[in-house]
Amino acid sequence: MIGIVFASLLTTAIGPTAAIADQQMPPEQMNVAFEQLAAGDSAEAIEELRRSEYANDPARLINLGTAYAQSGDYKKAAKFFRAALASGTQYRLELADGSWMDSRQAARLALANLNSKTTLAMR
Repeated sequence: MIGIVFASLLTTAIGPTAAIADQQMPPEQMNVAFEQLAAGDSAEAIEELRRSEYANDPARLINLGTAYAQSGDYKKAAKFFRAALASGTQYRLELADGSWMDSRQAARLALANLNSKTTLAMR
């Protein structure tokens, strides 16, 4: 499960292109806190992801944004989704449902879903 982005949150809890220039894959040993997010433990996911040595990795950034959104901190969530969009690293991510998506497309979708949710929440 390492390297899997918790995309089901992108489309449910938060509502998660151009040719891929960088074909790198996430480091196999990178922990993206999938289990914590799946269990709904956003605080533990945030702690785990903050300790990661892969600070600018899109999978880490998207899942960190997802964890903050799960905890209700939409401002921080948006910050991390935008960081994933701006990351110099880009690759295809395996999502929680087993499908694959470009990392920037996943970040863009997460941000759009987050913006939609926060707009609805403010009404």
